[in-house]
Amino acid sequence: MLTLDREILSFRTIAILPIALFTPTLILGVALPGSKVGAALGMLFHLSVLFLVSRMPAPDWARAAGFAWLALDITSGAMTLNNVPYDIAFPVRLGGHVLAATWIITAALLCRPRSERILGVVVGLWLGIYTFFGSVLPVSLLAPPGVLVVVWFGLLAWHHETTPTAPTAPTAPTTDATRRADGPAVGGVRGGITLDHPDPGPARGRRRSRA
Repeated sequence: MLTLDREILSFRTIAILPIALFTPTLILGVALPGSKVGAALGMLFHLSVLFLVSRMPAPDWARAAGFAWLALDITSGAMTLNNVPYDIAFPVRLGGHVLAATWIITAALLCRPRSERILGVVVGLWLGIYTFFGSVLPVSLLAPPGVLVVVWFGLLAWHHETTPTAPTAPTAPTTDATRRADGPAVGGVRGGITLDHPDPGPARGRRRSRA
């Protein structure tokens, strides 16, 4: 999170954070549809899920769907805060739920625990199918998948395993003797280092003169 070379928040933390933000959002959304407080909390919830979408194993197109879902849901919340009628803002949110279903189902199918796979598929299908019948269905039917997605986040945090990093073996320092011994000798050069040996040319000349 935030950096490519080190982890600032663990996966468990970014899976639990949406739970803490979504629980009051869900309660207000069902009890008081169109509530500005609920819309503000919902925006914070969807912002926190950004980190989870980026960390969950999924194809690029599924992650793109997840980011698009969050963008539409945050837009819907901003519309509610700025007095846009509920009948206009709510369908925007439902459109985002189709993309949410795409990411949740795909990410769930890549999870190893069976409970995460089954629950994720159920949540995704419920959210996606509701969108197509939202004009005739009560909003209260969005409460069950809301509860289940919180449970799914909890399972992700519970089952997550941190893989320890294997220590790197120390590298032996390179010395001049090592460099000289590395590679075949070609033209008085071994391993890129000139060998220290006398030039045989003058010696042969001296042996001839003595003869």
